[in-house]
Amino acid sequence: MVNYSNNTLLISIILLVSVIPLMIFGIYDIEIESKLIEEQQLSILKEIVSSQKEKITNFFNERLSDVIVSSNLPFIQNNAANLFGTDMVKKSMALEILKPAFETIRSTNGYNHIWMVDNNLQTHLGIGVDLHESSKPLTLPQFSQDVVMMKNGLYLSDVYLGPFLKTSEIFVSVPIIIDGVPLGYLIYDIDVTNFFKDTLFELELSKTGETVLVQNDGIDIHILNPLRFPSDTKMSINEIIQDIESPTYKATFDVRGSGLTTDYRLKEVLAAWDYVPLTRWGIVAKIDSAEAFAPVIQKQNDIAVVVVILTLSSLVVGLGLSRIAINPLKKIEDAATRIIQKNYDVEINPSGPKEHKTIAKSFNLMTKTLKVSINELESFRHALDESSDVAITDKNGIITFANDKFCQISKYSKKELIGKNHNVLKSGFHSEQFYKNMWNTICSGKVWHDQIQNKAKDGTIYWNDLVIVPIFNNNGEIQEYISIRRDITERINLHAQRVKDEKMITLGNFSSRLAHDMRNPLSIIQMSLDNIRLLYGEDKTKQESFKKIERSISRMVHQIDDVLNFVKEKPMKFNKTKTSKIIFDSLDSIIIPTAIEIVTPENDVDITCDEKQLVIAMNNLILNAIQSISDNGTIKIRVEEDFDEITIEVEDSGAGISADQLENIFEPLFTTKQHGTGLGLASVKAIIHSHGGIVSVTSSPTVFTIILPKVHDEEN
Repeated sequence: MVNYSNNTLLISIILLVSVIPLMIFGIYDIEIESKLIEEQQLSILKEIVSSQKEKITNFFNERLSDVIVSSNLPFIQNNAANLFGTDMVKKSMALEILKPAFETIRSTNGYNHIWMVDNNLQTHLGIGVDLHESSKPLTLPQFSQDVVMMKNGLYLSDVYLGPFLKTSEIFVSVPIIIDGVPLGYLIYDIDVTNFFKDTLFELELSKTGETVLVQNDGIDIHILNPLRFPSDTKMSINEIIQDIESPTYKATFDVRGSGLTTDYRLKEVLAAWDYVPLTRWGIVAKIDSAEAFAPVIQKQNDIAVVVVILTLSSLVVGLGLSRIAINPLKKIEDAATRIIQKNYDVEINPSGPKEHKTIAKSFNLMTKTLKVSINELESFRHALDESSDVAITDKNGIITFANDKFCQISKYSKKELIGKNHNVLKSGFHSEQFYKNMWNTICSGKVWHDQIQNKAKDGTIYWNDLVIVPIFNNNGEIQEYISIRRDITERINLHAQRVKDEKMITLGNFSSRLAHDMRNPLSIIQMSLDNIRLLYGEDKTKQESFKKIERSISRMVHQIDDVLNFVKEKPMKFNKTKTSKIIFDSLDSIIIPTAIEIVTPENDVDITCDEKQLVIAMNNLILNAIQSISDNGTIKIRVEEDFDEITIEVEDSGAGISADQLENIFEPLFTTKQHGTGLGLASVKAIIHSHGGIVSVTSSPTVFTIILPKVHDEEN
């Protein structure tokens, strides 16, 4: 006989267990979506803060420019001395000139008041001020003190909200200096109330978005603009914004940042903040986390509803259990097991008593909801795996997971990465301070984002756009870190190449013009030298000097030829010739020191090429060999051929080339010689490539090898 109470308990437990996968995947899905939403919202808030900071800076730069221009206007300079003087007639005449002019400036630019005060802050001219007030000293103690402190330069005041000023106002002042003598100040009063409204409206388009401007007067922090929401906390707003952890406090102390924090209502918000140096204000843009994470909260509620439905269904089925219920419930148990095994295509046929049908329908609903959630989660994961390198480390930085793309780019297998830290990817490009700042940032619970250069297992250098996000446990402690990388190597390389190409184009144009301009003077010098040598005949001392001059001219001509051969594009003209002709034409154009022996090849090979271009290439290689030999030495030229290729080698007995120089030896402008242009070997490479060949170099001894494709008669 079946024990119904035990069966009820068993089936209830099975149904509850079937909810666990939904809860696990739901929580993981919510966690991923929360992070994406947080990054997106913080990015929007940062852009808003940046935009508002720019607007504020531009607005007040314009006001500062206005007052500077005004103070230097001729009618002010010409009448200021009379206005501040003791001659009442001249003073009256100055007022008649200045007052209408300033009235026009005030009405045109929208200023509240304009004052001209002397060094004691006694008002001599007040525009927009009652007649009774216009002759009194300026009665703003803090502002008066600030003006005296800044008497030698341009000054922008704090925002004032005193009883005399019924709106939010700022003062801009500049000294009035005549013939080097400061006579007083020109002061503009700017109403910024409407400016605040116009500048800070962006976030009001959302339900809870708001921008807060704050000012630190050295004692307290004050909110400048009207707040959008009332505060129902027991603490005063001033107490809250003075807290050193509040974004309002940080913003006034030139600290830029963003993240999850609390606002003046002590409500949790996503916020970004920054400092405006010109006005000494802080900007905080924020939105309630409840609004920002509304989609996630809705998904949490949906999952909770499904869990509650399933829990209630299990209790109903358990209470109404009978012997007939055992088999249908066994089916549910089997279906739940299949779900746990990640087989989500499970559906139970609603049959039997009404209670069984209800449970089956609820279970099928759960399965469909679970499948949708799993598919969404897999879509997120697939998108992330396809677009980014993803790795997870524990709180000590030890790698516990790496996706396939991470392994593909780093050339390490998962087995090689798991249990290691990211030091295996260090390229040596960044300083230890760079990595220290990264670690300090993520250990403090903040997201770290920057570009980083890494090195793959095979030595390949690549660039990543890297984001590291700390993950917290239920106790608020960091549990692990998720790093998401995007490969930006191509973008970095393209930028570097574009900069290099632009420089080379500019340098090429300039070098070409300069080389052409230098050819004629060198030809004249060479001709003059030849005539002088004839005059001095057998004078050996002078003939030695002439040889030095001739070598210098030859070196300069060679350098000019290097430049022209590199920057000037010439169409290739192929014809059939001999390698011996190429070699001897090259040697004929070079002054070979008597201490250097040239060993030419005994064999001769037919070759189809652009004869002039190949002579230039050989000329550069032979000169390079000569210059690498300090005293006595030998240069060997070898020619070999097979059915498809012709190989020409130039070997010298010089000191050789270091390993780090070999890598860049054919790059334009790279040279190891004191007098080289850095274009000779670059020209060689370009000429050989235009022939469809390759050129390479090895050291100890130094051997330059040219391999050219052999053109057969039928191809020719």
